[in-house]
Amino acid sequence: MRVLALDIATASGWATDGCAVCPPRFGTWRVPGGTANLGHAIFRFNQWLYEIAATYQPDIIAYEAPFMSSGGGKTNPQTMFLLIGLCAVAESVAYAHKVRAIQAHVQTVRKHFVGHGRPDNPKKVVAARCRQLGWDVRDDNAADACAIWTWAKATHDRTFRLETGALFAGAAP
Repeated sequence: MRVLALDIATASGWATDGCAVCPPRFGTWRVPGGTANLGHAIFRFNQWLYEIAATYQPDIIAYEAPFMSSGGGKTNPQTMFLLIGLCAVAESVAYAHKVRAIQAHVQTVRKHFVGHGRPDNPKKVVAARCRQLGWDVRDDNAADACAIWTWAKATHDRTFRLETGALFAGAAP
């Protein structure tokens, strides 16, 4: 079972099965021209995601559910509109490719990947875990996508095993 995982943000991380499943292929996609024009950003994300889904032919598209801040959150209305729009695109592309779309909740993914749903400095901890696994992530967007990919594989693919052995016997990052 192939998974395409997305850390949906203004710069979206992605991860999918590698040649022998592990390590995953991963990267970060940024909207060409930025996000000032929401219609353009959503349109270009749709084009990119449709193409990457056609290329890697996933059975599942797993994406990070948008974080809905209340009151004192840092997310402004325009960014929330964009994030919800990009999630809608993920659902639409999954439908078009006749594959399942699943939402990944950030605390669930982090608990699975690093052992704690709310670690101090979560972006750093997730990236450190990726590097412990030998995955040379370039930024926290790709790292988060790898964490989502690992969670989705472990949750929905009964054949998936990520052998860690003594690798994590030392101190946590």
